[in-house]
Amino acid sequence: LTLPAAKFVGKSGRVQAYEPNPTVCSFLRENVNANRFVNVEIFNAALGDASGECKISNLSADDQNRIVDNSEGVAIPIYELDEIIKTTSIDLMKIDVEGYEKFVLLGSLHTLQTTLCLYLELSDTNYKRFGYEAGEVLALLEKQGFRLFRNAGSEQIEPLDQDESFELVCENII
Repeated sequence: LTLPAAKFVGKSGRVQAYEPNPTVCSFLRENVNANRFVNVEIFNAALGDASGECKISNLSADDQNRIVDNSEGVAIPIYELDEIIKTTSIDLMKIDVEGYEKFVLLGSLHTLQTTLCLYLELSDTNYKRFGYEAGEVLALLEKQGFRLFRNAGSEQIEPLDQDESFELVCENII
């Protein structure tokens, strides 16, 4: 998704990509370089609600890697987005971190105040790995002033029903 975003914003826009898995990050860097995008800044780091070090899994299914708390993970730096963001406004922020969404948001409360649109994955199944539910994420976003929508097909969106369970569904919201 980084490359289409870089193409869309053109030379006048910027894309920041945070990819914590070292293997996937190297693929991303190669892809950005091969396509000669100069408007992409890549960080080999995780985002969360505290800075320091964490571990990420290194599964062969790259899209399933997540923050882990065991010795089998790869050690990487983790930062609060509020500590490292260098811009005064963000048009679109996309977060898909396999269940770590709440912690990324908690470390981004200041940044969210200047974010126009957020694209986020909801999944109670993923969230339960980290001890919380989708309702907590939705309440946090509403408290930050976001209105929540889901894809209604055919380039339409509809308001999100916050009483819905996201346990069996993994859904991206806007």
